[in-house]
Amino acid sequence: SLLKAIPRTGRTNQIRVHIADCGLPIINDVMYGSGSKDEQEAETGLHAHHLRFHLFDREMQITAPWPPHFQPYVERAAKSEF
Repeated sequence: SLLKAIPRTGRTNQIRVHIADCGLPIINDVMYGSGSKDEQEAETGLHAHHLRFHLFDREMQITAPWPPHFQPYVERAAKSEF
């Protein structure tokens, strides 16, 4: 699944904790999921694609490209409606 999460606070691990509690742990999350530090494929399933925040009197925006291992999910999501 590809989820869009918009955290309301800056609490550490907020997204990871809440979705794991709902039964949807992030791939290879060693703390809140079923991941292991010894796994061959250590790519995480969490990615901050777009961040927007206020710093003093300015609004900052940062966009990062999808990691290559996300591409099949992004393409599949683009074909369906959210």
